[in-house]
Amino acid sequence: MKITKLNKFRFMFGSILLLIAAALLIFWNNIDSIFITIFIAGGVTSIITGFSRHLKGQPEVDERTKKISAFATTYSWFITLIFISVLVLLNHFSRLKVSVTQVLGLILFVMLATMLWMRVYFKRRGDIE
Repeated sequence: MKITKLNKFRFMFGSILLLIAAALLIFWNNIDSIFITIFIAGGVTSIITGFSRHLKGQPEVDERTKKISAFATTYSWFITLIFISVLVLLNHFSRLKVSVTQVLGLILFVMLATMLWMRVYFKRRGDIE
């Protein structure tokens, strides 16, 4: 199986990020650990993405898959907006005490979970009307 240009780019970009993280660790002792973590996470993610795409090949995208993805994203946004409204009401009536980071994490989790769940639901259901 031939490696595509995009997957080569992912491998190279991930390797460069890991090398930058290693160089920062070796040569710069006073750097904040968050930068090292970001470079390592980005490099590993890029390499894993390129490797997994190479192993399974490029997925075929047809009209049904595009339609399912569009509907899943739409429903995910709708559910997330309802969730945000509930959080605002809970905050207004002082029923919930959370930080901004926790709220953003909850919103991100709800959005991703509902998008994945709706995608699975629509694929099993068949056609979307």
